[in-house]
Amino acid sequence: MTWFAPLGGDHSSVVSVLGGFHLSWNGSVQVGIPRASLRLVAFLAVRGGVIRRAAIAGTLWPDASETHAYSNLRSALARLERACRKTLQASKLDLSLTEGAAVDIRFAQRAGAQLCSAMSRKAYEGSSPVAGICMHVPWGAHAGC
Repeated sequence: MTWFAPLGGDHSSVVSVLGGFHLSWNGSVQVGIPRASLRLVAFLAVRGGVIRRAAIAGTLWPDASETHAYSNLRSALARLERACRKTLQASKLDLSLTEGAAVDIRFAQRAGAQLCSAMSRKAYEGSSPVAGICMHVPWGAHAGC
C-alpha cells in the first residue's frame, strides 16, 4: 500500500518507489511482477518523462551487448501483465509512464518544495531564522517538480 494519496486527476495507476516498490492499478496492488519488469517501471518512475528505449536498455543492462539489452527490454515489457502495461506509454523509440500515473517520489518532491517555499517566505519575513535553511536545499527551488 502506498503512503500517499494522489490529489486531483484520474490516477488509475499509482507507482510507489519510496520505502519499497508497489504498483497499483485502480486501487488493486499488483503482485508477482517479474524482477526485470519491476526495475523498468521503477526506473521510469524515478527518471520521469519520456525516455529513449536505447537509454533505458543501456542503463538497466549496462554489461549486455546492445542487442541483448534491447532484447531484455522487450522481454521486460512483454512480461508485464495487462493491467501493469496500462501504466506505460510506448512508442517505437520511447517509453514513459502514462500521463495520469501518480508517482510517490514526485508527490514527495512537490511537498518538499512547497514546504521549503513556505518556510523560505517566513525566513524572508523574519519570522523563522531556521527556515532560511530551505533556501539552500537544491530541490527547494524547483516548486514545479
